[in-house]
Amino acid sequence: MSRIDRQRIEAVRFLEAQSYTFEDGVWKPPPRGGGLPAPEGDAIHAMMVRRVEAITGCAGHEVELESLMIAINAYESIRWRA
Repeated sequence: MSRIDRQRIEAVRFLEAQSYTFEDGVWKPPPRGGGLPAPEGDAIHAMMVRRVEAITGCAGHEVELESLMIAINAYESIRWRA
């Protein structure tokens, strides 16, 4: 198993421990009052953004890039609600 696979597994475990659920291809936030504390969530967000920057334009990373973008967009929609 690659390092990035281990990181993904750990990120999913962390999100699930924070009461997030993955339904219909989208991460759903926990009921109001729950969820990621801002510092930890922001750190995961930053890690995913750095990974996207590293693999953008690299052949063979399309599935990973798509998955990361879905996770980033879901987090941003929750963290910085309009």
